[in-house]
Amino acid sequence: MALTAVYNSDLSRIRLAGATLGTSTYAVFDRTLNGITYTTVRGGSEVPVTSSAAHLDDYEFPVGVTITYRVRSYNVSDVLQATFTTTINQDLVNPWLKSVSRTYLNQEIFAAAATDVVPTNRSPVFEIVGRTKA
Repeated sequence: MALTAVYNSDLSRIRLAGATLGTSTYAVFDRTLNGITYTTVRGGSEVPVTSSAAHLDDYEFPVGVTITYRVRSYNVSDVLQATFTTTINQDLVNPWLKSVSRTYLNQEIFAAAATDVVPTNRSPVFEIVGRTKA
């Protein structure tokens, strides 16, 4: 297989690896949800090809649906050399807070158990001196 998509849970990303791209100079990574309309993955418009391989991380993947990824490789003259596709359906247990510009800050959110709300006083409570406790 020339294109692989693997979920990486350290920063909640899908790692895309295109192999056997030949003597291409750059590759373009796209994704689709319906098989008709493709959208270029962020940062995937001109990924350099080194040793017949290109790599990209997709941090903005949709959760719980089947995604079809496509890699297209081009030579120096912008002529299409090869096209490969693969699919993945990734579901997440917990939600994530993500930073688009600083992906190393991505954090998984763990929900706490719900407890009863106990109201607190807004003002201090003073005992009355000399009052009986009846």
